[in-house]
Amino acid sequence: MPRPSFTDRELRDSKLQNEIAKQARGMAPDEAFEYIRQLIAIDPKVGLQLSNRVLQKQKHLEALLREGLQIGNASTVRFWIEVLTKRLGFARVVEIIKERLPDDPKSIDRALYWLPLCARDNLQALAMIHSLQESLHPRKPLYIPPRWF
Repeated sequence: MPRPSFTDRELRDSKLQNEIAKQARGMAPDEAFEYIRQLIAIDPKVGLQLSNRVLQKQKHLEALLREGLQIGNASTVRFWIEVLTKRLGFARVVEIIKERLPDDPKSIDRALYWLPLCARDNLQALAMIHSLQESLHPRKPLYIPPRWF
């Protein structure tokens, strides 16, 4: 598998993205997963969008989310949550985030900020967020910015 040698600026070109997606679809699933991970290292937003187009196995998408929660900062964790919620579903994303509670509560805090963005108008999803918030900070109220609704 060739190591991608693109710059983040080159990756934003839609024609190149289409070529990459076509090439990655022709790879074995595990090989395509590793290739996408390398693209994410160059540009997380574009790499994750390509993961949506290329990766078929749920275990690969879940692995990307776990990795994103671990390495993402307060701003970039948004990309992992937004993109992967569409493929994995909101409930599964919350389950994966909850798994990190004993080991990495800071990553949950970062994710909690962006989760309401994916839960718009869904009371069940908001209840899941509230439950997660209660697990992390039992006495801290859930803040949902009004601009998201």
